[in-house]
Amino acid sequence: MKIEKIRCHPQTFGEVNKKYCDLKQSIKDKLEGHFDGEINLSIKLYLLRSRAEKSDLDNYLKAIIDAINEGHVINKESQIGSIFIKRIKVDSPEEEGVEIEITSV
Repeated sequence: MKIEKIRCHPQTFGEVNKKYCDLKQSIKDKLEGHFDGEINLSIKLYLLRSRAEKSDLDNYLKAIIDAINEGHVINKESQIGSIFIKRIKVDSPEEEGVEIEITSV
């Protein structure tokens, strides 16, 4: 399952607020399908240059993984066998977003 770029303002777990909840909801709204076995995640995180240069990638993962779990795409987080995440620096807020690809193992 591949999700087209979700237009949103990516939020880290440390920024739990309305924007964080909006990010999770945006991802859940785009999710389709369900996986019972092990999966691999491939994530492209499009961030403004100013944010990308001072943000830790792992802090963005919590919202993405929570959305996949709460969206019932997986039964439990332990199904995730591997995670690939790439930071892509963009120049405008309109370019920010997240792409997620989920593949079964």
